[in-house]
Amino acid sequence: DVEIETFVHGAMCISYSGTKLTYESVIDVLGTTEKERLTTIASKILSRDLGGALLELDSILSSGKSPLVLSKDMISYFRDLLILYTLKDRANEMVIVQSDVMEKMKNQAVEENYAAIIESIVSLSSSNPFKNSRIYFSSLHFLTRSSPRVN
Repeated sequence: DVEIETFVHGAMCISYSGTKLTYESVIDVLGTTEKERLTTIASKILSRDLGGALLELDSILSSGKSPLVLSKDMISYFRDLLILYTLKDRANEMVIVQSDVMEKMKNQAVEENYAAIIESIVSLSSSNPFKNSRIYFSSLHFLTRSSPRVN
């Protein structure tokens, strides 16, 4: 099943992009969120910047991203932070991102963020983003169970 799904996604990406397959065309076809945007919203969540997180969330959802896909992307992103925290330099084999994004992620994957990373994974995994995507994602500031800071 995975091989067929990969083939279909690959064919869709090539069909969509024409003769040149780019990172942007793959992101567009699959509907996923760019790692840079995930890094930004994760930073806002981890620093408890509710206002910034809501603005970034609104921007992502307003660009047409699916709440379900965004939720999966965020779970995957926080899982990658957990891998970086746990494995340190050995994580480079499991977390494949551009070097500038990797540095930002390593800065997020620190001990003071460990509990928030775990809580983010648990909270995002146990929620249903389709009930009301704006309310669902607006509650992200509660992931760390502390008072939000609004800038």
